Amino acid sequence: MLEWEWYDDINTKVLFIHLLLKANWKGKEWRWEFIERWSFITSYQKLSDETGLSLQQIRTSINKLKSTGEITYLWQASNSLIKLNKYDEYQTSNTLDNTLATNEQQTSNKRVTTTNKYNKEKKETIYIWATRSEVLEEINNIVIYWNETWKEERKVTPKLQEAYLKVRRDYPKDDIKIALKKYTERKKKEPDYLLDPIRFFTQSKNWFITYL
Repeated sequence: MLEWEWYDDINTKVLFIHLLLKANWKGKEWRWEFIERWSFITSYQKLSDETGLSLQQIRTSINKLKSTGEITYLWQASNSLIKLNKYDEYQTSNTLDNTLATNEQQTSNKRVTTTNKYNKEKKETIYIWATRSEVLEEINNIVIYWNETWKEERKVTPKLQEAYLKVRRDYPKDDIKIALKKYTERKKKEPDYLLDPIRFFTQSKNWFITYL
C-alpha cells in the first residue's frame, strides 16, 4: 500500500480505502439486479456523506482511480455501480479464499460456469452461473417486478418455474434482463399489448428469443 501510486494523494487514498471496505465480498441481489463480487451500488452524494469529501473531490478521485484501472465506474440515473478491479490482489489473508473455496465445493454439484445442459457425473440438470434454488429465486423476483410494473397479480406457478428453468439452461441472467427491458419499453409504448410471464418464457412460442 505504501508503494501505491495514489498513496500520497490524501483524498484519493481516503476514498479508495472506503471503497475497499464497502465492496461486497460475494455477489448479491439488489432490486432485481445482480451485484457482482467486489462491487456495490452508491452515488457521488452518498460517498461524499460517508467520507466527508466534497462532491468535486469525489469526482476527481473517481477519475484518478478509473484512469489507473483500480475501479470500474458505471453511472446510472439514480445511482451508480463501482467495481474494485483488483480486489483479490489487496487481500493479506487467504481466509476469504478458503471460505469461497469451501462454499464452491459444497455447491459444485449444482453450479456451473459453462453452457452445458446436463452434468453426467452428478446426473442432474445444471444452469448457467447459478444453482437451481438461485434460478427459482430469479423467477420469483421477475414476477414481483412484473406485478409492480403492470399492476397485476401474477403467481409463480409450477408451469412458469419449469418454463424459466428451461430458458436458464441455455441463457444467462443478463440476456433475460435485456429481453425484459425490451419488452417493458414496447409495453410502455403500447399499453394494450398483452403478454404474460409464462408465454414470455415458453421457448416454443419464441417470445423470449424474439425480444432478445
